[in-house]
Amino acid sequence: MNVHRQSVSEKSAWPQLIRCARQPGSLRISKRACGLRYLEAQRMSHEVPRNDFEIVRSLGLEICRTCPLGEDNAKALSRCGPSRRN
Repeated sequence: MNVHRQSVSEKSAWPQLIRCARQPGSLRISKRACGLRYLEAQRMSHEVPRNDFEIVRSLGLEICRTCPLGEDNAKALSRCGPSRRN
């Protein structure tokens, strides 16, 4: 019984996951990952893909480029600094 209680209490250390309404399949993603996807989408919007992998990757991030939630999470990342992990 104690093992079960420990695993439940350990869940509080996990990053809080949010549901992304823009990604297919009701993707669950951390706020940090959401912000990083938004920032990467901004960076990649100015680059021309060089190979098939980069084309697929840029298409996957395209939906994040105009996401207001991603923008908010990216701003929160910059306020917290690079050492914060959530």
